Amino acid sequence: MWWVSKEMMWTDKGTSWAGKGISWTGEGISWACKAMAWMDKTISLAGRGMSCSGNEMSWTSKGIQWMGKGIE
Repeated sequence: MWWVSKEMMWTDKGTSWAGKGISWTGEGISWACKAMAWMDKTISLAGRGMSCSGNEMSWTSKGIQWMGKGIE
């Protein structure tokens, strides 16, 4: 994982994070949620945590959890 122009990428999963939203290229799903922000190593969506267990990923107030492991 690395940062490029405020973009976070997980190439092994075909997933990329962009400032204008999240694009799940591997799953063919795209989100363009302006309410979502990357703040202090956590993802905030209108002040609420978000989970996507079906994608083996969960976004909580504690940060990103990927397959049970925290991402920093």
